[in-house]
Amino acid sequence: MGLYITGFGMLLSLVLALYSRLHFRGNIYLAIFFFLFNLQEFAIVALHVENNHVIAAVMLYHFAPVFFLIGPAFYLYSRSIVTNSARLYKKDLWHLLPVIVTFIVLWKYYFWSFDHKVSLAVEISKGIQAYLFGFPSIIPQAYINLLRSLITIVYIGYAGWLFYTNLPQIRSHSLLRSKQRQSVELWLNVTFICTIALYIIYLLASIQLVAFNRTDIVGPKHIIIPLIYMVLNVILLFCPQILYGLPSHVANTDDIEDQPAIENPENTKNSGSPDLLLFTDEYIDEIKRKLHDVVTQKEYCNLDLSRSKLSNLTGIPLHHLSYYFSNILNLKFTDWRNQLRVDHAKKLISSDMMKTMTLDAIANQCGFGNRQNFIASFKKMTSMTPSEYLNSTKK
Repeated sequence: MGLYITGFGMLLSLVLALYSRLHFRGNIYLAIFFFLFNLQEFAIVALHVENNHVIAAVMLYHFAPVFFLIGPAFYLYSRSIVTNSARLYKKDLWHLLPVIVTFIVLWKYYFWSFDHKVSLAVEISKGIQAYLFGFPSIIPQAYINLLRSLITIVYIGYAGWLFYTNLPQIRSHSLLRSKQRQSVELWLNVTFICTIALYIIYLLASIQLVAFNRTDIVGPKHIIIPLIYMVLNVILLFCPQILYGLPSHVANTDDIEDQPAIENPENTKNSGSPDLLLFTDEYIDEIKRKLHDVVTQKEYCNLDLSRSKLSNLTGIPLHHLSYYFSNILNLKFTDWRNQLRVDHAKKLISSDMMKTMTLDAIANQCGFGNRQNFIASFKKMTSMTPSEYLNSTKK
């Protein structure tokens, strides 16, 4: 049962990673956190609950180094919420240091025969001595677990401090309606509390494992832990608005951790339906103005115009654009872009340009990569093919 729950949790994490492309890119760190957490739980359940020594042999040491990324992933997600950016910096390479050190400590294990690894898993499930001496290394596995729990608590604590220190600033510049912002904050609060509480329990369990030689601290009730995180992940699927994070007008800075939260200016959020995720009217007008400038410059005629490039051209965060098209305009970005291209093509077809240009040339000039896309988009927008439209202009 526990293996199925953690396996399903990993699957949900992959779905979340795919969603991160369409919403707030910082969600990729949340997906990594959930995936690695469930992977860790998969190993724990296999060894201590299900007594599946074959799976434990695969999971126990092979993935031990990457489990040190659980804390950094949680921190990076918190930072991306605060800064409205999923950008990584050179200094973030330091987060890999525990991973590299642990890999060096355990490198001999990767060359053991599989039967030898299974035997070690069996011994570890029986007693503390195998945890301490079953695999000869500078740092025994039991101490690696203890160190990982401690490091993860530090990361989560710092992530919480970073988020809650900047929360007043985020609220004062929020682009969300009050009720929607509160629902996002509630989910974040629950996730913070569950995670910090869980790793404190893990730390205490690791101490008992080493200090009191207790190997019975993980039992059948342990599956409640991955079940809680599976529920948190499922909530994201049924409440996808949480995936937009907490968009705000707060400036994106390289070192937001070092900046004190500013005093709250007067909140300018509009009144209206509190159940909808809506930007303020001022921000919507700002997006409209920037998109109008893009349209005026006919950037839609560029073959490589994507949401990412549109974000770079306008300076509007990608997840803001995604939300604007899907929830404000109720329109796919590709439909918005293709409608502009088709309208431009109609003008060219109706003009004297047809005397010197073919339909293929017009398609290329309007930003369509090939004839098939041009015809399909034109027919979708006008219910006619380009040739039919051309004939209609001659009547």
